[in-house]
Amino acid sequence: MFLLEDGELVIKKEGQEIVYKSGTNELSGGIFHVFSKSIIMELLSRGQSEFFVIERREKVLCISYENHILEFGMECPPNCI
Repeated sequence: MFLLEDGELVIKKEGQEIVYKSGTNELSGGIFHVFSKSIIMELLSRGQSEFFVIERREKVLCISYENHILEFGMECPPNCI
């Protein structure tokens, strides 16, 4: 699950445990976007780059890796795992 809020990124794994947090601000209950773990792994297997981009486009959270883009994650809440 990914949350991009006020320029800070938070990534949670299954069970809601935070595995990455770029900032020091407290979470304000924002909307996370859930992507299938297998889809993320497939995306990352398609290239050689060390970098990927996570950005918000209107109400959609996009994950870009080389020439590939994911943008159809489910919102959490209500669709949390």
